[in-house]
Amino acid sequence: MLDRATAIVPLLLRVPEVAIMLGASEREVWGMLRRGELAKVTVPGRRMTRVAREDVERLVQRWRAMSNDESQETL
Repeated sequence: MLDRATAIVPLLLRVPEVAIMLGASEREVWGMLRRGELAKVTVPGRRMTRVAREDVERLVQRWRAMSNDESQETL
């Protein structure tokens, strides 16, 4: 049983939550989903689009790696 002090971290996030996490607009997140930069999770039997938290974290890791590659080129 979980007590009130235990934080539950959702595995699936709504588009507005992803936008906040990335510091982006919802429109930008929808573009990332459309371009395949983020994978869309559709809950069966419901019209809900969600994004897996681990996919958001992976996207940030890719951005970080690209950023590091670019900074190495300027040295």
